[in-house]
Amino acid sequence: MFGYPPEEVGTEGSWWTERIHPDDRQRAVADSDQAISSGAPGWTSEYRFRRRDGSWAHVVTRALIERDERGRAVRAMAALMDVSLVKETERALRETQRVLLEAQRIGQMRAWEEDLRTGVVQMDLATLLGDGEVRYGPRPREEAWNLIHPADRERMMELRRRTIETGGPFETEYRTLLADGVERVLLVRGELLRDPAGRPERIVGTALDITERKRAEEKAERSQRLLRLVLDTLPVGVMVLDKEANIVSFNPASERIWDDLIASGASRYARILGYWHGTARRVQVEEWASQRALQKGETNLNELIDIETSGGRKKIIRNSAAPIRDERGAVVGAVVINEDVTERVNAEDALRESEKLLIEAQALGRIGSWEQDLVTGAIQSSPENERLFFGEGSRGQNLDDYARVVHPDDLRRVMESRGRLLEGGPGDIEYRVVQPDGRVRWIFGRATVLRDEQGRPARIHGVNADITERKLAEEELARRAQQQSALAQLSLTALKGDGTQALFHEATAALAHTLGVEYGMVLEWSPATERMEFRAGAGPSVDEALRDVSARALPGFMAWFNLRSEAPVVVEDLPAETRFVPCELLMALGVKSGITVPIAGKERPFGILSAATKAKRRFSDQQLQFVWSVANVLATSIEHARAAAELEEKREQLRALSRKLIEAQEAERRAVARELHDDFGQVLTALRLNLGRHDRDDAESIALVDGAIARMRELATDLRPPLLDEFGLEASLRWYVEREAKRAGLVARLRFAPLPTRPPGAVETTCFRVAQEALTNVTRHAQAHSVEVELGPSDGRLQLVVRDDGRGFDVAAARKRATQGGSQGLLSMQERVALAGGELGIDSAAGRGTTIVARLPATAAGEP
Repeated sequence: MFGYPPEEVGTEGSWWTERIHPDDRQRAVADSDQAISSGAPGWTSEYRFRRRDGSWAHVVTRALIERDERGRAVRAMAALMDVSLVKETERALRETQRVLLEAQRIGQMRAWEEDLRTGVVQMDLATLLGDGEVRYGPRPREEAWNLIHPADRERMMELRRRTIETGGPFETEYRTLLADGVERVLLVRGELLRDPAGRPERIVGTALDITERKRAEEKAERSQRLLRLVLDTLPVGVMVLDKEANIVSFNPASERIWDDLIASGASRYARILGYWHGTARRVQVEEWASQRALQKGETNLNELIDIETSGGRKKIIRNSAAPIRDERGAVVGAVVINEDVTERVNAEDALRESEKLLIEAQALGRIGSWEQDLVTGAIQSSPENERLFFGEGSRGQNLDDYARVVHPDDLRRVMESRGRLLEGGPGDIEYRVVQPDGRVRWIFGRATVLRDEQGRPARIHGVNADITERKLAEEELARRAQQQSALAQLSLTALKGDGTQALFHEATAALAHTLGVEYGMVLEWSPATERMEFRAGAGPSVDEALRDVSARALPGFMAWFNLRSEAPVVVEDLPAETRFVPCELLMALGVKSGITVPIAGKERPFGILSAATKAKRRFSDQQLQFVWSVANVLATSIEHARAAAELEEKREQLRALSRKLIEAQEAERRAVARELHDDFGQVLTALRLNLGRHDRDDAESIALVDGAIARMRELATDLRPPLLDEFGLEASLRWYVEREAKRAGLVARLRFAPLPTRPPGAVETTCFRVAQEALTNVTRHAQAHSVEVELGPSDGRLQLVVRDDGRGFDVAAARKRATQGGSQGLLSMQERVALAGGELGIDSAAGRGTTIVARLPATAAGEP
């Protein structure tokens, strides 16, 4: 009511009394003190109270005192009402009355007469000519008639003719054009005089300049129309009573509240059936608020009365009244305000909640009204309308003041709409205003043109409503639709399979356009270099600026922080960021705010997706979710591309392995054939020759046969050690590793842990062949001095580890050579382990040796 926010309102009585007008403070405090000390049930006081903006509000306070069982006052409950509008109306009425009285007082009657026989008119020329000089003299009739306004001349001539015919007196008003070009209004009275024979002889009369009075009447009429418009729109009933308590006027809300009890303008308000709420006695006429206002000059607020209409409807009315005084302070009437509070009083608890909701709704509704006088250009505006345009503490006086706060992009459209309205077009428009604090509000305006009797626009009346929340909701829906469309298009691009680079470019462009930012970027993480490599971007010169650059992804840097974040990283002011070291490249581009999310991967993050802008701004949760969704689309597409590439690599490895298996099989057959031919062929030839000799040496033949048998066993052992079947995996590995290490001159260290059960045959064979291939690679390529072999259980599986201290190698390059026809040792181990249901890991680098780890099932499928 007075503009004070809750945090400024004090809890001590002194806070309130300090803001009462100094001329009223002593009286207001005395009213309450006297009521408390005298045992009265309450008090009523009227005074002026200072608003937060420094202006004074006329306030009426009605308070009830709660007393204990000994009659001591313990609490007071008060209701306040701002009656400034009533006081202003009273002042305006008194001013109008004063102006009219002053006009009558200073007005001078000017005499005139017309001689009907000579046609000469005698008049005070100062009245008609406006030159301020008193010259009473004759004027020809035609010259006098020419001084009358052309629009009134024919009417005045007709009035003259009827006066001559009937002889009766007359009184009328007409306009005259004075010498200074100013239009004046005269009140003319006249009467016909006859000669002794009864013939018309002359017309005599007086003229009074009532121009100022007419202007005052028009001003009062405009004020009355505005007041009537306000009263007609008020939801509460307003009635004006004369001194005798007769209803002089009432608004439509009064009719709705009182039904037929005030249907007649002559009804006496005091005759309306009424009771005090909560009592069983009839209220005496002198106890009514209206009667106290009329008879005692008191202002009474929030009086509750029971009424019963002629139709039997019972209502509870909240009744308030204030006296109307003339310029001498005498009570000449009263203003009564009524409100139907039946449901509110019957359900008090529900009422308090409803009042709370109503107050919140009114505060949220933010609807204001205004009216412009098209002649003077002045604008009358409600306080809420002022707040819509100027916020708190400011107001506009004319159209230019309001036009200055209209958004520059909407001003031309608003002025064009105003022009169409004046020409009879529609009066509805939506536009933006920029309040002094920089906030932008959306306004829905509806206006109507009021025209004068000639049909010319005289004034415009309108209402404005704050639709900012609705507009924001519409914009949010549009943004969400745009985001969904962008995601759908991006998903279609991903499904087309045109490649990730095209998808990256489309994603960054969609990001920049949808979020309204300058830059969108995709950066890929390179674990080998610990840097972020630029892959795609959208924005001014971003491709040229970032194409060949990279960002460090070390701990503490922005790229490292973004890559390891599990949620979107939002930056509102990059130069002031303290969580990490800001990216120099973004700082060089002038970036202030942005969103960054990691692009996830199956084994490691691919990189990051970022949206950045040069302006400081905040991002909504919906926008964060959109960026996250785009990153998910990219992650899915990247993983799909990775899986496709890996599948193709597996296929190529399988084809290469198949070729090598065939080649190995043929090579093995050739080796066996060579061994049979070279070793056994020679032995058999020597044995044949020895047996053909007459002096053969049987001992030599037996030695040849023994050597062939040993060589045969050795060949069979290389193809498949019999120890593997007879004594198991541990014994076979121990025999094989020691033999090969001895042959190659290596130091062998064996660490075998007991196995709870013997592995399946296929697993033992796989494990042995992996060790065999690993030792072959060590002896052929590693240039190692020692080799370690570990075998034992690990997490329910069988684990084989072969480790050397050799020169090491590039695993990725070796695998690539294998797919292109090179050595198949690595692929052979990998495929053997995979077919057995296991996993193979190879860790090697130049200068630090090689470690091969094979993890295989410890039991056959289906076994515990």
